[in-house]
Amino acid sequence: MIKYIIGIIAIAFVFTSTSCTHTKKITEPNQMMLGMVSKKDFKKAPYKIWFNKEYYSYTLDKANLDKIKNKLKDKEILIFFGSWCSDSRREVPRFIKILDYLDINYRNVHFTALDHDKTAPDYKKNTRDIVYVPTFIFLSNNKEIGRIIETPENTLELDMIRILK
Repeated sequence: MIKYIIGIIAIAFVFTSTSCTHTKKITEPNQMMLGMVSKKDFKKAPYKIWFNKEYYSYTLDKANLDKIKNKLKDKEILIFFGSWCSDSRREVPRFIKILDYLDINYRNVHFTALDHDKTAPDYKKNTRDIVYVPTFIFLSNNKEIGRIIETPENTLELDMIRILK
């Protein structure tokens, strides 16, 4: 009996410790965002719980953001994320807080919520080579100039400076 319980605990540990790349957590279909969404969708239940936590607790690096304030005006940003993914739940609200501080026009920001297989009703798998979520893609004149994948190399702000230099 004890071996059985230890086995179950070990299996549970393996499934809960994987990254969003391989996670196959069971999620209620009505709890998962899918397809094209907007900033206001993050303010709705049940997403607002994790969104607000990260958005309001994140401290902006305003000194570095001020260096790129004007460099995003003519750029387009594609954000691919999984509402089921802990990395997306952490990084997307922080990224949105940065965009809010920079007073970005959200007509140039496109959010696509993907399922565990990196697909969505209005997104074909691998159209943008999305392997990890979240992925933030920066475009200039419809050409990719850089991306932040899953977690920033340094910070979101410093990675944005590197991309927009």
